[in-house]
Amino acid sequence: MMRPIPTTMLLAVLASLGGCGGDDIASPARQQALPVTPSASAPEPARPAPAPAPAPPPVRAAPAPPGAPPLTDIAQLRQEVASLRREVAELRMMLTRAPVSAPPAGAAMQQMAETPAVAPAETMFRAEQTDPAWSMYATSAVRAALARTNAELESQVRRLECRTKTCRVEMNPTSADLLESSLGAVLANVGAAIPNMTATQVGSDDGSEATVLYLTR
Repeated sequence: MMRPIPTTMLLAVLASLGGCGGDDIASPARQQALPVTPSASAPEPARPAPAPAPAPPPVRAAPAPPGAPPLTDIAQLRQEVASLRREVAELRMMLTRAPVSAPPAGAAMQQMAETPAVAPAETMFRAEQTDPAWSMYATSAVRAALARTNAELESQVRRLECRTKTCRVEMNPTSADLLESSLGAVLANVGAAIPNMTATQVGSDDGSEATVLYLTR
């Protein structure tokens, strides 16, 4: 038969056990589960920022074809063309405003005498060989043309000579005015046989200037 253990005795036993360092029996307070504190998670490493997208390559103009002038030259040419167009427009306006009058017969003779083609005319005539058949025909044709133009004009011929393709007609100095007014008619009367004419002035023996016609086929 078990006897009840007095409370004082039980406390004394427990105290002796605690003094001996016994730690096998945990107190009710220690037996309670300690609250588990979740450990703070380590911060994630910072992700590197995405690299910026590469810039698009610069747009370059298409290369000029081989042999093409530089752009500066093209611009300069355009400016010159525009300037020429303005000058042409101004000249047209001036010509439209200014009436053009026909030069007098004397001015026409002077212009014919000053043309570069007159200077070698005598040299070319002297270098020609003589074609007897054509020379005879051309001499008669020129005399007839002068007579049809003006009978007095035909009598003023000082010297008439035709060779292979050219006739040289030297007139008396006193007939200069009459000849100037009749040049167109003389050439028309000669016709297609000798269609080209050049006139010049040459010195005569008396110091005056005689008119010489070169008629060429």
